[in-house]
Amino acid sequence: QDAGPSGIRGAPATSSVTEEVRQARADMAHALQTALADLEAMVAANADPAAAGFPIKELDRRLAPLLIAAENWRNPGLNLIALHSDTAEEPEIAEYPLVKGSWNTQAFIESADSGRYVALLDNGQHTRAAHILK
Repeated sequence: QDAGPSGIRGAPATSSVTEEVRQARADMAHALQTALADLEAMVAANADPAAAGFPIKELDRRLAPLLIAAENWRNPGLNLIALHSDTAEEPEIAEYPLVKGSWNTQAFIESADSGRYVALLDNGQHTRAAHILK
């Protein structure tokens, strides 16, 4: 399949796309368009996004479930998941809601099935990627 306008190759479009997938795409497009408009306004005003309180962590956490679902769909067997540490749950750090569907790392260790995973690990301040063999 040819690369799309962004230069990224995607899974082929099919007529079997569910309403849930359509809604997820619409949600992602809306979140990105809103964020882009906010950033463009800050650039026009010569404002620093961090100083202006641009909620990059909130945007990350809102988009992550949609990106995870898309990548798992495009790459069967990828097992991309979201994990978070205890510190990401602490009120003084967790300014924004955690990634929807994120597992606490300890709960993952105790109860996830054996296998290979790719994880986005959120400690409340930073997000990292990891390959996990459990």
